[in-house]
Amino acid sequence: MFLADITVHWNDPGVQAALISGVFSFFTACTVAATTALIGRQIAGRKKLKRDLAIARSDIEMLLEVEKWHTNKHLEYHESNLKLTARKEVRRMGFEWSGRNTPGKIAYLATSGRGSDD
Repeated sequence: MFLADITVHWNDPGVQAALISGVFSFFTACTVAATTALIGRQIAGRKKLKRDLAIARSDIEMLLEVEKWHTNKHLEYHESNLKLTARKEVRRMGFEWSGRNTPGKIAYLATSGRGSDD
């Protein structure tokens, strides 16, 4: 049998060099693959966060429009729209408005193509 007749001369410098080269090539390939996977996962995570942020801003924009419509309807039937009174009551319940997601800012971010507060 041909394979049974093969002997490896581990003391031969050429064999040692080839073995060392092969081992380092293997570990280099593993390192590159792991690094690429890690970077790819980070990029995918950022894209998902940007999509989620865009959805959240769209939801905020919709809720602000609901508030605007509701206060205008209330103003038609009463002498005031109660917008500030309603916001004060909600604050009293423990919620706080940061003011960072105003209709103007949401519109600016939507038209400028920016998905975050970079």
